[in-house]
Amino acid sequence: MKLEQIDRLKKIVRTQYPGARLSKTRTGKFTIVQEQNDLSVKDLFSEFLFPPVESELAAWERAASAVKIEKNFNRSHPLKSEISDIELKMQRISYRNKRSVSNRKSRKN
Repeated sequence: MKLEQIDRLKKIVRTQYPGARLSKTRTGKFTIVQEQNDLSVKDLFSEFLFPPVESELAAWERAASAVKIEKNFNRSHPLKSEISDIELKMQRISYRNKRSVSNRKSRKN
């Protein structure tokens, strides 16, 4: 059961951070690290200001929650939206409005 849980959490974390792996600190606690293109190592816990944890399962759980936090933040951040995104959004809205108007007309007939 525990291995299945860890595998599921690894999959979630590795979608956002490919090559993420478990690392043990000098104090015997666990953290998740990712190797960068320039062969440096990025500690995901220090990036999110999380302290290292006691167990492997807790480390993967915390990394999965960090992925969810980052996704939510990126989705709602005000600097994320660009002009092209706004134009596409307006096109989708106008398409939906036109479609709903034509559906109303067809129902009346």
